[in-house]
Amino acid sequence: GVDVCRSRRIDRLRVELKDGTLYQLEPILQVVWRTSTKEDGGGREIVAGQKGRAGFEDGLPDVSQLNKPSAIFLSHDAKSVIICDDGNAAMRQLDTATHETSTLKGNSEEHICNSWMP
Repeated sequence: GVDVCRSRRIDRLRVELKDGTLYQLEPILQVVWRTSTKEDGGGREIVAGQKGRAGFEDGLPDVSQLNKPSAIFLSHDAKSVIICDDGNAAMRQLDTATHETSTLKGNSEEHICNSWMP
């Protein structure tokens, strides 16, 4: 199973890394935003999903797709953000270094997110 760190979770839609980098889920737009620290330029970028387009695609930010994401969590090692992708009935993983999205578990047939969420 996935080892989830609850202590760094701000709420269901936001997690923060120790360096202050913020990952924020925007369910209506189907995306995850990354806001870097002031020391890192303070920019904001989409790191998972396609703005306003639902789908199911793993990959880098320019191709990855989410469908009705509902919550995000930070893994204990802080190397990935875990996304509960309800529309795809899947747990997705966003690598915090490469911003590549991959599917950890699930498919359109099984609804695993509700039983998994802390």
